[in-house]
Amino acid sequence: MDKTIILKYLNYIGRWLGFGLTALSFWYIYSILKSTTISFPDKSTFEYLFLILFFVFANSLAPFIATCNWKLLLEFIGNKKIRYKDACDIYIKSNIAKYLPGNVLQYAGRNIIGKKYGWTNTQLFASSILEIICALFVPFLILASFYIFKLWWIPKSFNLSFRSGFDLAYYVILSVGILCIIIFIYKKELIIEWLTKIKIVFPLFLTKKFAKLIFKSINLSLLNFFINGVIFFLIAHCLNVSLKYSDFINISCGLTLASYSVIFTPGVPGGIGVKESISTALILNYGYSSGEIASVLIACRIFSILGDISAYLIIMLSRYSKPK
Repeated sequence: MDKTIILKYLNYIGRWLGFGLTALSFWYIYSILKSTTISFPDKSTFEYLFLILFFVFANSLAPFIATCNWKLLLEFIGNKKIRYKDACDIYIKSNIAKYLPGNVLQYAGRNIIGKKYGWTNTQLFASSILEIICALFVPFLILASFYIFKLWWIPKSFNLSFRSGFDLAYYVILSVGILCIIIFIYKKELIIEWLTKIKIVFPLFLTKKFAKLIFKSINLSLLNFFINGVIFFLIAHCLNVSLKYSDFINISCGLTLASYSVIFTPGVPGGIGVKESISTALILNYGYSSGEIASVLIACRIFSILGDISAYLIIMLSRYSKPK
């Protein structure tokens, strides 16, 4: 059988597995919410409007923080500076494409827009690969640190926890390894071409400059970690969902752990549904109602999407407001 056909089949199967997982996640959330009564606080229309605008603005910060991280990665790979405004134009304009089927079009968008600013496909591709690696490594490092220093408390009843996390990590690594072998066999020429491009910048990973980059990336991830936690608690308060402040780190760690679903769900636009169902399964172990947690997570997702759209509109408006 032709190698291209086999690769297409693998891509087809992976995409539909992702869609199937999304469907199961939506069913899980629906089964929780159908018996849940959500009570809204008694506030005026103006107060509700203010809260909506506040949460949209708060969530619009995430793309700009992510841009800071990607800008550092791109400058590290290309060994030259890029204006933050230009980085926003590349990253945030392409970021909106993650909600399209496939969940990879944002990377293609960066290459298209980035070339207009003088960056090569190799540099843009390498920065995207490095971003994915950091998205896997840095949050894990943060979670492991919180767990080791006993800031993250894991109940014995934890269903999807670090207690079984090492077994899960083993099977994930094994599965990814097998998938990489299959892709290498049937797409060897393309993989070799990519590795040749990466080989050019590999020596940079053994420098102090790279160590400083990782340190900055960790700080930006921590900032995002606390912002997401604060937003979750504030939305919960607005929905009359009572959360213990002592669980701030626990809940924030659960949200961060669930964010890995975005990476490991091929074909799912923005990991919609999957991340919410996993977050619910994780957080309810701290003694909260699954219905209340699910309702807060859905509100967080809505405001997150609106925040991405808001960031995109800000970039577009700033572009068209430039003096000609």
